[in-house]
Amino acid sequence: MTHADAGMQAFYASKTRTLEEAAHAACEIAAAEHLPIATAHTGNPEQWHRECILKTVPVYGRRNHQMERVPATVLLQGDRPQWSDLTVRPDDFRSYLDWLHSIW
Repeated sequence: MTHADAGMQAFYASKTRTLEEAAHAACEIAAAEHLPIATAHTGNPEQWHRECILKTVPVYGRRNHQMERVPATVLLQGDRPQWSDLTVRPDDFRSYLDWLHSIW
């Protein structure tokens, strides 16, 4: 396995990720697999992935000192986010990748 292959394996790793890490990994995977989204999207592709992850699979966050599922309708940008520590679980990230492959 080359160093580049080892680096890509980290993006596929089965682990809990922050929403930002999940979006970055999805972006890297899309580029490595030459999915059309990697070149078709204008603007910020990681922001696109963050929003799609939130709308497609469960995302969990901390609110009032408790972890709970974040509603898919929550806005990720704003002055006072209600949830912090947004995370994506391994099986949910895999489901997102399956969804991504199904549309691209």
